Amino acid sequence: MINLETFKKVINHLKYYNDFINDVNTLIYNSGVMSDTSIFGSVLESDIIDLLYESFGIPLEDDIILWWCYEADFGRKFERGDIVISGLPDVHIFKSPDLSSTEKLYEYLKWYSENCRTEANNE
Repeated sequence: MINLETFKKVINHLKYYNDFINDVNTLIYNSGVMSDTSIFGSVLESDIIDLLYESFGIPLEDDIILWWCYEADFGRKFERGDIVISGLPDVHIFKSPDLSSTEKLYEYLKWYSENCRTEANNE
């Protein structure tokens, strides 16, 4: 499993890259040069995220890392209650996890990989 410091470094690079691409898209849109301002993410970016899933032994179908990066904007738009894990007691710490920071995401992924592994993601 990837250690916390390396995970933070990788996430920070992905966040920087994503912010840069968003800024470039905004500049292109505001300049009027192109109406479609999509700059596609690199294959390398996708491969890095796939490696994070593999590092934790979490199947790609459990899209928590992708969701956290792009929907929750690297935790910046995360609100408690955005995700709720079914099947856990209401008092369980990860029933409605706080994923507002890289460190908290790491702790959740670590817990998930140790406690929510199925035969499918142990292969």
